[in-house]
Amino acid sequence: MRLLCDYPLATLFFRHWDVKTDNEVGVVIAKARFQRPDGGRFRLDPAAPTLVLADVFEGDPAVTPLHNEQDLAPTKPATDVIIRAVARSPRAEALSDWSVQVIIPDRLAYDFRVRGPVEWRKTRGTWGMTRAELVTEVPISYGLAYGGMVPGLEPDQPPRAFEANPAGLGFATPAFLSQVTAFAAPQIGDVADFMQSDPLQEMTVQGLGPVAKGWLARRVWAGTFDAHWQAKRHPRMPLDHSPRYWNAAHRRLQLAPKLTGTEAVLVHRISHADRPIQIALPGAGLLLRATSVGGDVSATTMDLRLDLDTVDLDLSAPDPAGHSLLMTWRGQIPAPERFHEARLYGIDVREQE
Repeated sequence: MRLLCDYPLATLFFRHWDVKTDNEVGVVIAKARFQRPDGGRFRLDPAAPTLVLADVFEGDPAVTPLHNEQDLAPTKPATDVIIRAVARSPRAEALSDWSVQVIIPDRLAYDFRVRGPVEWRKTRGTWGMTRAELVTEVPISYGLAYGGMVPGLEPDQPPRAFEANPAGLGFATPAFLSQVTAFAAPQIGDVADFMQSDPLQEMTVQGLGPVAKGWLARRVWAGTFDAHWQAKRHPRMPLDHSPRYWNAAHRRLQLAPKLTGTEAVLVHRISHADRPIQIALPGAGLLLRATSVGGDVSATTMDLRLDLDTVDLDLSAPDPAGHSLLMTWRGQIPAPERFHEARLYGIDVREQE
C-alpha cells in the first residue's frame, strides 16, 4: 500500500500480526518534529525527522541506558512520555539535593529527587552513605539511578546485573560488599531511598528516559519464545505476549487513555529559574484515508484517526529556544490488502474536542 503525505513527516507502512486475532494488519507510523526557536510555542519543523529503525544506546547496550527507542512498534496501549532533561537547582545555588516533578494537569503527577555524587562507605565495619556533594546540575539519566552490575569475583564467574536497570549505580551483593570499602550510590531516586542505611536494600528506579526492551520492566511483557512457540506460533507473537511490551517510557510516564496532543506539560527544577518549564502540546493530529483496490466508482474508503502514542521532549538545553518535540502517531488497518493507497491529512485536535 502506498502511503501519501503532503506534510514534513517521517512515515512508514508495514504489516504485522495482531496479537488478539492472529490476523495480519497494516501498521501506519507518522512522526513530526516541532521546534520553538523563539522559546515560545512549538511550531512544525519544515524538515521531516528520521525514523529510528534500531535501538540506539548511549554506549555498550549491556551497561548503558537506551538513548532512542526504535519506531518500529506495531502498537502501544498507552502514550509514552519521554523527557530528556538536566535537573538544575533553583537560582543556580549549589545544593546537596532537590526535587524534580512532571505534571500534566488531570493526568499525571510524578516526582523524584536528585542529588550530588555520593558513596556507600564502610567505616569501622559499618556501611553508611556519605554526604552528597553540592552541585547545581544533575543529568537525568538511568546511569545515575539505582541499579548497575557487580563483577564476578572468580575468573570464570559472570557479572551479576540489577535487571531493572543494569546501567545504574548502587547495586550490591554480599560477595561484592566483602571485597570493597566504598562504591557509588545513586543520585536519582526517592527520598526514602536516599535515607537508606543498608547497601543491600534495593531501591526504586526513577527517571524520564526510555527503558530498554531487555530490562525487566519491559521484558516481563514480551511473552514466551520457546520451542513450542517456534513450532506452533512463529512468526506470530506468543499467546502470553502483551502489547505493553512496546511502551518504552518509565511506567509512571505511560498514560492511558492516550494523550490527545492538546495537553500542557510542566516540568519543575530543570531550569535555574524559579518557575517550571511549561510546554503546550501543539494540538496536531492526523487522519488517514485509505482507498480500496480498484480506484473506480465502486472503490470504498476508510478513515482512521491515528493515535498519538509517543511524546518525546528534549528540554536539556538551558535556553528554551533549544528545546524540541517529537510526536509519533500510529494506527492499524484491518485487512490491508483491500487498499492500494492511503493519504495522511493534518487535523487540529482542538477543533475536534
